[in-house]
Amino acid sequence: LTLTIIVLLYSLSSYIALMKNLHDRQQVRNQNYARELAALLRSTAADLQQVAEMVPFLGGVESALHNRQMPHINQVLERYWTLMQIQNGIELLRIHDRRNDLVAIKSAVGVRFPDDGVMKKWISDVNASEKPISPVICHDTCMQFVIAPLLIRGEKVGVIALGISLADVLLRFKQLTGDDIGLLVDKSDKGMRLPGWQSHVSGLTNKQESFAILQQASLTYPQLSTISEGIQIHFHERIMYIKLFPLPAMMGTNNANFIVMTDVTRSVSNIHDSIRQIVMVGIAGLLASGLVMWMMFTQLLSRLKDMAYLLPMLSKRNFREFRSALDAYSKAGRFHDEVDKLYEAASTLSVQLENLEKKAQSRARKLSEQKKVLRRERDFVSHLLNTAQVIVLTQNQRGKILSLNRFGRELLQYEADEIISAPFVCFLSDGETDPELNKHLKAMREGHLTQYRHESLTLCKDGSTRNIAWLHSKLDCSEEDEPAILSVGLDVTEYKRVETHLAWLADHDPLTNLFNRRRFSEELQHMIER
Repeated sequence: LTLTIIVLLYSLSSYIALMKNLHDRQQVRNQNYARELAALLRSTAADLQQVAEMVPFLGGVESALHNRQMPHINQVLERYWTLMQIQNGIELLRIHDRRNDLVAIKSAVGVRFPDDGVMKKWISDVNASEKPISPVICHDTCMQFVIAPLLIRGEKVGVIALGISLADVLLRFKQLTGDDIGLLVDKSDKGMRLPGWQSHVSGLTNKQESFAILQQASLTYPQLSTISEGIQIHFHERIMYIKLFPLPAMMGTNNANFIVMTDVTRSVSNIHDSIRQIVMVGIAGLLASGLVMWMMFTQLLSRLKDMAYLLPMLSKRNFREFRSALDAYSKAGRFHDEVDKLYEAASTLSVQLENLEKKAQSRARKLSEQKKVLRRERDFVSHLLNTAQVIVLTQNQRGKILSLNRFGRELLQYEADEIISAPFVCFLSDGETDPELNKHLKAMREGHLTQYRHESLTLCKDGSTRNIAWLHSKLDCSEEDEPAILSVGLDVTEYKRVETHLAWLADHDPLTNLFNRRRFSEELQHMIER
């Protein structure tokens, strides 16, 4: 099982590593494609810039522009327009004067500029800055423009705008990489429609097959944003990797995207073949190792089975019989292996278990004796608490009563459930108002004081009071609800009453209830001294 798990884990880790390697290569290829597309756009812009610089030098154009013979410019450009379309792929040419007014325009059949306001702004910006720009605009299709100042003999006479379709960029990309590429345009009514992505394909290499691939991808992944990360789909027993590349921001609008389709069937197939070989080698290794292990462990397992038959004797405490049986199964002069060491360990274990059994029996007897002693002590303490003529109670960390002996319940006339969990100070006549008492009790609960004595009038259930002399002692506790204070109360009510009566008899005549001679003399002497 362990070897099987190892083979499976190795196969899985190899598959993950190979797929990660494929993904990394795809990421590197994507970066190269992004740079390639940006370079193609820059190259197209540079070509248009060269054409823009060449236009003033065409025969008749220079003189017409220099002499401002604007009506003749269209006629002059007509002679070169077909050549510019065929050789340079120019689809739109516009010339504006220094006041941004249109003086000449040439366009291929069916080509129009969708937003004249945008063009006027570009013309105005170039006229003002005298610096060329190369924007890209997308509507039904995408066109790249170069708008540059028009110079005649070192003097600016206007602005020229040249536009070219991005179809040439798609074709050049296909030639360079061998992968198919398309151009997706949002909010367009022309081109091949992809409803799932709400886009139209305005340009595509290998049109028929590539469009079928995009249709399947749009149905499988309806969110266009998913394509930005790159996806894989199965198409006619092939695996296609599809990645979206937005037009570079520096080129202008962002409502169009390049989409590149790469056939990764061979790479994925190679990965599957490698994993298949790893699994087959692993299975062969498993079979071979299983056979070797079976040959090695057959005899060892037989001896282990003998050991398994003997082990129950330990649970029955037949230690000596167990050791005798082990000696019978062991063979003298035999090469010692792990099973022999197991036999020796089992014999040693039986001796230790026998000794432990004897110790356990001895300790069990001692424990039984200690249990009897503790039971007698517990009964003695319980009897002492219930027969002692003093109040014995315990309090927790919050000053609540946890237990009260029988004498306390009888003296205070409370049942156990009436007094348990009640605050101790509630049963003292001045318990809640005496700051000195509360301060000392708090100090005991916090561990700052170990003992405290005081006398208090204690309230009984019938409304009467008893004069109790209390002694509080701090107990060790770790939990909040464990006993923290042991309180012992002695009823001194009768003692106080007798003490008061004796003091009265010392100062009064019992027959007349008046001061006696001694007290009279003390009072007279006190008045004379004043």
